[in-house]
Amino acid sequence: MKHLLFIRHGESVANAGGVTLPHADIPLSERGRREASIVAGLLPASPSRIYCSPFLRAMSTAEPYSQRTGVPLTVLDELQEFSAIDPALLEGMSGAQRRPIADAYWADADPGRRMGANAETFAEFHARVRLGIDTLRMIEDGSVVFGHGIWLGLAYWMTERNMASTPDDMRAFRVYQLGIPLPNCGCHRVSLDEGGTVRIRFDADTHRRTLEAL
Repeated sequence: MKHLLFIRHGESVANAGGVTLPHADIPLSERGRREASIVAGLLPASPSRIYCSPFLRAMSTAEPYSQRTGVPLTVLDELQEFSAIDPALLEGMSGAQRRPIADAYWADADPGRRMGANAETFAEFHARVRLGIDTLRMIEDGSVVFGHGIWLGLAYWMTERNMASTPDDMRAFRVYQLGIPLPNCGCHRVSLDEGGTVRIRFDADTHRRTLEAL
């Protein structure tokens, strides 16, 4: 049995409702930086490896942990966030202004729809998460991974043998994703057995300790 930890990035300026930025360049908020510093002290002192998404908010969350342990970051492109809507279509908008557009995207639920040149389809995202899960099966036992909430939500969905290829699947996933615990800097324990089964569970105790220290 292989055991990994998966950490969602700390609060970003987008999570806090800030003005739209390119997906890869969204930084952590002040709260997110504090979350990253706190969780770095709660994670194992000697991880086998540290992996992260190439997006700034994930890398910035992983960096305090990398500095504490002396283990360098290894970037995995397949861990990056879902770029559902091209930032150019949302330029200058706040979180409240973006919300109706995002809600309409999920209500439409077309897995092949591309919302602008710098966006990916849900079908492409689904394929990338599948590849990412295969990558998790191959990395070292005891590794710590830093990534994104919707990526982890789809991983939860897929490891429960759910489909994600039709409009109904996509709508059902969205309801599921919004109902599971995916807080900023939340820690999730990933177990992978030799038969290829992947199980993920939220570590509520580590998250409670993070909140207490904020």
